[in-house]
Amino acid sequence: MGERIASANPDVAAAQELYQRDKSNLSDAYQAAKEDLEFYKGGKDQWDPADLKIRADSKRPSLTTNMLPQFVHQVVNDIRMNVPSIKVLPVDDDADLDTAKTIQGLLKNIEYTSNAPMVYDTAAENAVKCSIGFIRIDHDYVDVETFDERPLQNIVLRRVVNPLSVILDSSSIECDGCDAKHGFVLDTYTKESFEAAFPGKEPVSFDNIDGTASDLIIVAEFFKLVPTPVVIALMPDGSVLTADKAKELGIVPLKIKTVTRNKVKRQKLSGADVLEDGWFAGSYIPLVPVYGEEHWIDGKRHLFSLIRHAKDPQRMVNYWSSLETELLQKAPQSPFMGVEGAFEGHEEDWRNPGVKMTLQYKATDVNGEPIPAPVRIAPPPIPTGVINARQSAIQDMRDAMGIQQAGLGQRSNETSGIAISRRVQEGDVSNMHFGDNLNRSIAHVGRIEISMLPEIYDTPRIVRTLGEDDAPKAVGINGAKLPDQDKIFDLNVGRYDVAVIAGPSFTTRRQETQQMMTQLMQSRPELVHVIGDLMFKYSDVPGADVISERLKKTIPPQLLEDDKNQPQIPPQVIQKVQQMQQESQQLQAAVQQAQKDMAEMALKLDSKQQELESKERIALDNNQTQIAIAALNNKSTEGIALLQAQTKHIMQRLELLNDSQPIGAPAPQAAAPQTAQAGTEIPQGM
Repeated sequence: MGERIASANPDVAAAQELYQRDKSNLSDAYQAAKEDLEFYKGGKDQWDPADLKIRADSKRPSLTTNMLPQFVHQVVNDIRMNVPSIKVLPVDDDADLDTAKTIQGLLKNIEYTSNAPMVYDTAAENAVKCSIGFIRIDHDYVDVETFDERPLQNIVLRRVVNPLSVILDSSSIECDGCDAKHGFVLDTYTKESFEAAFPGKEPVSFDNIDGTASDLIIVAEFFKLVPTPVVIALMPDGSVLTADKAKELGIVPLKIKTVTRNKVKRQKLSGADVLEDGWFAGSYIPLVPVYGEEHWIDGKRHLFSLIRHAKDPQRMVNYWSSLETELLQKAPQSPFMGVEGAFEGHEEDWRNPGVKMTLQYKATDVNGEPIPAPVRIAPPPIPTGVINARQSAIQDMRDAMGIQQAGLGQRSNETSGIAISRRVQEGDVSNMHFGDNLNRSIAHVGRIEISMLPEIYDTPRIVRTLGEDDAPKAVGINGAKLPDQDKIFDLNVGRYDVAVIAGPSFTTRRQETQQMMTQLMQSRPELVHVIGDLMFKYSDVPGADVISERLKKTIPPQLLEDDKNQPQIPPQVIQKVQQMQQESQQLQAAVQQAQKDMAEMALKLDSKQQELESKERIALDNNQTQIAIAALNNKSTEGIALLQAQTKHIMQRLELLNDSQPIGAPAPQAAAPQTAQAGTEIPQGM
């Protein structure tokens, strides 16, 4: 490769300088990642080229038994089962929980329209396979067929199928790339497609290292943070907006001042020209890395995939499999053994018995005596060392990746279900960092989206949000308001942060809930009139929603009301219950003290120092103690009876408060005069 030819365009030359620095610093990590991808593909890439040539020249087999995909799938599919979800949290006084929930529903809708699971899964799979993946955030027009001066836009997530085509700022040290100052996305064009996309531009590759001509043109999409002064204004209500936004709203601010904010410059560059020039919404580079295992040595990041340390054991599996096949090929075919004269007249058949359907032989020898049929001699066995070495290489692969047989669903030396479960759990823990790194990156995706919201959703409009159960809801933002909407949600006010929660998807949790309620009602059929509507609500069978609505009409009204509408227990009832509980505790304490006193007196009876004349005193003491205990037990019994009577009376009142009409029963009659009403004074002797 020759010396790099710098572009005559200063903007392109400056970007190329950054690109070459990053590419040089990341070259080892990217080269290792490329080798991982080629190795994972299998075939001849899992052999050393020199060894492969030697075996091919000597016509020896070179087999590939690629065992890596099952381990990669185990880790990646475990990540897919635990769907991460972004939770939006208010930060300052201008932010509120309702707006945070609206933003969270908007981000969930962005994930839905962008097919985010595919975006996240691709990034995670690349991190597992080759140590690095990427998630890309972009924005696009809602409708291109419009004459509006400011057409509506939406935020979109895009997957990066080739992680090696993205070069992020090599000075970034954060695991989610939030501190990156610039980044590149490389794309290739043919000369024809380049000239059609950028008419009048010179077809020169951005990555023009040696200046040689090529049929493919590399175009770089370049993102760079540019510190920009921004005038902010303090509104009368205490909120802070940009001065331009305050002027647009016609509000006179209390104060204004100039601050510095990062804006994102976005360009498309060839090796000769700036093909496109503009700005990107938000204040972060919209390229989010998903790293594998990370190590830092002498200030340089080193990345490792799941399969990096298992490549040599995989090569040994291929070698021993090939050697086993080679030995079987070289082993002579099992010959037949027979007495002299047995093959006379059928010599050609027995020279190549594999092509014959029937084999004949003479039943007598040269002397005319009867002879047995020819028998095949057993071939030499495969050396056990070869078989054992192959099994050891497979175990080395498991150890290198931390996934044992139980983790792959295979039978191993674990016998109990608990032992198998623990071994599977240990395998999950050993590779948990892959899923954890994805969650951190998704959290940064949420921050980037939140920073983009004021610029992308900058006008009054109606947007769709999604709830936790994926139920859609239309919401007016930035001044727009629906008829049934109580609050105006302004995405330009307040600061918000995000957290990522990983766990089973809502669909999985809904199925678990439905299964739990089904089992509960099998044991308690009467609960169908309490939670029957919920059981069908979380069911996926056709018509479940209709059944749920019909059952809901049979549920007692008070069970469907909010807690704030439920009848409240009178304060005097609560106070009486608390008083009864205190008396009960006092009675129990008195009984325990009496038992303690009896134990102490029993110890005194064992003392040898007691004289005969003291027996009467001891008897008197025992008699007094028994009388005291009897009186105390009598008091305790009366107290407990009183407590039971009071509790029964209170329960009757509570039943009256919560009394519901059974299905098909006539309307309830007025309460009997003798029944105590809620709120009446409790008699002292109850």
